[in-house]
Amino acid sequence: MPAVYIFNCVSYTYLSTAISYHAPSKIAEISYPKTPVSATLLITMGYENGPYGAFKMSYRLTAHITALNRSAQEGTTTPTPLTPEQDLIPSLPSIVITEHDQDSAGQAKFAAGKNSTAPNKLVDEWLWDRSATRLSLLFSPDLDQVLKQYREFTRPTWPKEWLAFERLPYVDPKYDELKRQLFAARPANKLELLDGEIAQSLRSGFVDILRACKRSQELKEDAQRHMVLEVECRHEWDSLILEFMNGKTSVRTRMEQTIKLPRNLASDNVSGKNFVAHRLIIAADYEVSIKKTIDDIQRVRDTHPDDATFTQLLEQETNVLQSIVEGMSKIGLGEAASRKDLEPATGKCDALAAVEICNFIPHNAQKQLIAAVTKFTITTRALVKNPLRPPSPNLEVPPLEDIVSPPFNSAYDLFHLNHRPGDVTVAVPRTLDHFEDTAARVAGLSLARAIPGSLATTSREDPNSRSLASQGLPIDLPLLVVEYKKLEADFHVTGANQHRIYSTAAVSILAAAGITNFPVFSLLTEGCKGVVTCSLGEMNNGILHIRIVERNGVIFDISDPLSAFSFAVFLSKLAIQHSQALRQEFEKVRGDLLRRLGAREKGTRWSMAHQSDDSRLGTGKKK
Repeated sequence: MPAVYIFNCVSYTYLSTAISYHAPSKIAEISYPKTPVSATLLITMGYENGPYGAFKMSYRLTAHITALNRSAQEGTTTPTPLTPEQDLIPSLPSIVITEHDQDSAGQAKFAAGKNSTAPNKLVDEWLWDRSATRLSLLFSPDLDQVLKQYREFTRPTWPKEWLAFERLPYVDPKYDELKRQLFAARPANKLELLDGEIAQSLRSGFVDILRACKRSQELKEDAQRHMVLEVECRHEWDSLILEFMNGKTSVRTRMEQTIKLPRNLASDNVSGKNFVAHRLIIAADYEVSIKKTIDDIQRVRDTHPDDATFTQLLEQETNVLQSIVEGMSKIGLGEAASRKDLEPATGKCDALAAVEICNFIPHNAQKQLIAAVTKFTITTRALVKNPLRPPSPNLEVPPLEDIVSPPFNSAYDLFHLNHRPGDVTVAVPRTLDHFEDTAARVAGLSLARAIPGSLATTSREDPNSRSLASQGLPIDLPLLVVEYKKLEADFHVTGANQHRIYSTAAVSILAAAGITNFPVFSLLTEGCKGVVTCSLGEMNNGILHIRIVERNGVIFDISDPLSAFSFAVFLSKLAIQHSQALRQEFEKVRGDLLRRLGAREKGTRWSMAHQSDDSRLGTGKKK
């Protein structure tokens, strides 16, 4: 085990923080003196549900008073390792906190908001500093190709091979009732001759679908009696994602994965004329688009005054205009540097599915190139230092009971006016002639706050199991980012904002690699229901514009057999078809990316870690 650390009495706050992050169980009691003369720390830990049962232990750690007085006089707060003579209790379980873990925990607090009255303010600023805008899956006519792909991946289909009940895969009799329910609910008019590999994936994972569905139904029943925790709900999502994505066509799925977050572009370009013009154009186009959408919805609503759907859609887009669009005009470039200093450098995805490019560079490549590739890839298990960001105790997650619902919820809530798989996603037309047709189609969507009553492995060889010497250094290209949340009475501010941050990071690394206009998908769950969104990046005059298409997304409820099956189809298409398309796009830019990484071009230095290094080394303006 690593050496035990002793903290001088000036540092008692640091100690309690470290323990709260990394103690293997709940801390029952921490007591400490508040004067450096005493030099005594008493720590009592309660271990619960561990392999050795419940027990308590107390240790008295004593260090030399002279050393502590010297530390107090010098004003240091740095933890000092015990010398062998001072290491009184070598068997004490060590408590180790890394900067990178501090940063990931801070990211969740950052996403929760600075205070309870404006929980989205920090992330609104964060997104705009990276030229990211948020769109609706109903009202984005200029993204027809992306929305076509979204519909293709999320619509319910039924394999032609399973036209008879007897053709369905055999399952344990305890799942027979769910199997019958699924067959009875099958979309008979939406048959599809599935790709052979997708059909095989569904067949081999069929029992996993029913198992997740059955367990989700049990959780719904449990929720009637007691609160169901996030960890109870996420297991079923994890099982489906692992079964239908991991190991398929070089897709690797990792749980609780720390990822790097993108640099603050605004702070890089405070006085850059091109960037200023870029922001003005994006903001103006965004405002015009939202206002045009509002006008169109208003005109459609006037022709259907009895349909409440259009009134709710009008309220949603009006809230977007009044909160997000108008708020963008108040986010100045001059404060970007100070905002950057408070921003996290990493975040922790609940799950990340990515195409793993094995052997991107050989193990014996030049050290400079190895360092550049290691720094470039989105995943990290190493320290990501950000000396520019001071501790920010004011970025605490507000207690749930203190959170005041903001007045513009529908502009941010991803579980608002969703539609079920297979409903036709449409754009409000720009000519009055087509209003009646659009009105009929929008009115036919199953738009709702949520599905009533909902709550929330393959044996392929792991390429990472081989040594670097034989494999070389890989990089990950994101396909799907996942954030889980338990069922809440109101929409979850933190989860929605974490989804936006992770989606921005995923798009940013693809753009840095040279891949744009390629959608990355996101799943945000609330108990046993989850909404799917997508994001992509566009280059405008050499500057990245990220478009997060998130409002009015398709919602899956894995406690429903057909919805759980449709979710498995979505995952299979993502893992088999979308991953192959991403790999093809990467092969087009692979050679040039290697050249750019070797030259340390600024376009490859996309993350906050890069930005921190650039500022520290004075290379922020490197071409």
